[in-house]
Amino acid sequence: MNIKAVLATNYFPSIEYVRKLILYEVIYIEAWENYQKHSFRNRCQICTSQGRTTLSIPLLKGKNNNCIIKDVKIANYSDWPAHHAKSIKTAYGKSPFYAHYEEWLSPLLTMQKTFLYDLNMVILESIIQLLELSTILNETTSYIRQPIHEYMDLRNAHNPKNSANNLNKTYEQVFSDRLAFVPNLSILDLIFCMGPETTHWLKSIGS
Repeated sequence: MNIKAVLATNYFPSIEYVRKLILYEVIYIEAWENYQKHSFRNRCQICTSQGRTTLSIPLLKGKNNNCIIKDVKIANYSDWPAHHAKSIKTAYGKSPFYAHYEEWLSPLLTMQKTFLYDLNMVILESIIQLLELSTILNETTSYIRQPIHEYMDLRNAHNPKNSANNLNKTYEQVFSDRLAFVPNLSILDLIFCMGPETTHWLKSIGS
């Protein structure tokens, strides 16, 4: 198997996305693609009492589709961090490990970043550190065009239209008493439900 992979930048990425950080020794984050609307680049999915729910970071108005992802700016005049923090606490406040990780999460939601890419990179680096992964994380220095021989191209592997669970493994979720298992949510769901066992859970899945 290739030991290198290229991924798109994501906001609090999905469980399958984080699983890729274990499967591949070296991960390159695509820094020079054009921004794509309706993707996980500025949104993530959590599970509330109503089921799968999307949290989106508002972006400054403009032609983001023609903008390099590194240049996409967050609409920081909006109080979106407070909305996200409230939504996450409402969803996971009663989870087994929310209280344990709230102090880790809070700075990630309240830090002031101008650019979406920069925010996502800080979050991704923090997740890698929290889960004690050995992933070597890099940024691309130019747009990588296909075909990619030395890398596994996973830039379009994670999007809202293709959020099916390919891990074939479940865990106890907060609303398991009223909802069927909701697969492949943000890694936050797994962290709050599994706590210190999160990394072991991910590693226990065959490649």
